[in-house]
Amino acid sequence: MGSRRPLDALDWVIIVYLASHVATVFAIDSQLVLADVLGPDNVWEQLGLADALRQWSSLVGDSLVSNPPTWFKAVIWCELLLQLPFCAVGAWAWAARKEWIRLPAALYAGHVLTTMAPIVAVLVQDGATPLGLAVYGLWILFPALMLTRIAGAGQDLFSAKLQAKRD
Repeated sequence: MGSRRPLDALDWVIIVYLASHVATVFAIDSQLVLADVLGPDNVWEQLGLADALRQWSSLVGDSLVSNPPTWFKAVIWCELLLQLPFCAVGAWAWAARKEWIRLPAALYAGHVLTTMAPIVAVLVQDGATPLGLAVYGLWILFPALMLTRIAGAGQDLFSAKLQAKRD
């Protein structure tokens, strides 16, 4: 393995995306499966995030948030149990230039892209606004960028050899 190169702009975009996904899961997505379990005086109500979720649903016509079907709740559980831990570790590993992150990142990106297909289909069918589709589209764009970065890296994801090949 060659010497390390500085993280480029795409690496930083991936790190910020992974960290923001952690925040999104805690603040928004987890409400859809945990609020009923935790009762009416839960942390999201206390922080005003439950109102934000309802306003979002109304603003963009997000039928999955306003009335989440069982399959969507299953996707959220996968997000809580699989994606959330990956995003926390993944943001650190990417920032620390850990080569082993390549396979977990590819698995994560594939999982997110696969779950987005039925989500987008339902949103389109139910008439979600362009804003709603654009926001959900970020969970297509960033995993696709992550896969592109991994695939284009060759043998060493963070080595200086890769930078020399690009120049």
